[in-house]
Amino acid sequence: MGVYPASLFKNCRPGRFPLWPVIAGAASRDGVSGERYDGVWFDVGAPDQLAALRQFLARSAI
Repeated sequence: MGVYPASLFKNCRPGRFPLWPVIAGAASRDGVSGERYDGVWFDVGAPDQLAALRQFLARSAI
């Protein structure tokens, strides 16, 4: 998961493009940082993953 400032994409053309060159360029210019998250996290990028999360939440106390 990533959270990026809009300014990171100011020189990108509209449409799809690979993210890695943008991040690598920012890292070489400005550095990057990261945080470790030890809590519950779910990838919901696909319908089946979202369905699995919904099932988990229906039987969970989170």
